[in-house]
Amino acid sequence: RFFYRLAPRTRAVGEIRVTQYDYKSSRSTFDNTEMRYLAGVTWDATAATSGTIKAGWMTKHFKSGDTADITAPTLDAAVRWSPRTYSVFDFVVQRSAMDSTGTGVATVNTSLGSSWTHRWKEFFSTRAILSHVNTDFRGVSRTDRLITMSFGGYYDVRTWLRLGAEYTHQRRGSSDSNFQF
Repeated sequence: RFFYRLAPRTRAVGEIRVTQYDYKSSRSTFDNTEMRYLAGVTWDATAATSGTIKAGWMTKHFKSGDTADITAPTLDAAVRWSPRTYSVFDFVVQRSAMDSTGTGVATVNTSLGSSWTHRWKEFFSTRAILSHVNTDFRGVSRTDRLITMSFGGYYDVRTWLRLGAEYTHQRRGSSDSNFQF
């Protein structure tokens, strides 16, 4: 990863990630090397906004010649907006590949998420979360969707002890009728 200063609080960023997956089973056809090439910008321009946005290309090269390689666009973005010192909005977008968990060769996941954290009093805060994950299975004809909504309240009893309650609702769906949730 390297940074280049564009302005006092803004930097261009370039990144190359290499991850090797080596499974213990000698019969595994999923051993692979994943490469991610990303370029973007990171900023902390004001007290209210900060973030990083990186886009690029990813490849997943399998050692076995029987398994098709994966190439696809990739994205990592996280933006924080703090309109007040006690109220923070976070927005996240990510697109990346993951190894198979038993279906297909691998998955390409696209996720969008947002959260709002608000400190009502010095000792009481709430957080609301909304996210959507689209999972595209490679090697089989299947796409899953997961929508999550969550709301929680938290009470700081001490600086080292927080009590809270959270409600989470998830809605799942799949293009494969055998995997309807």
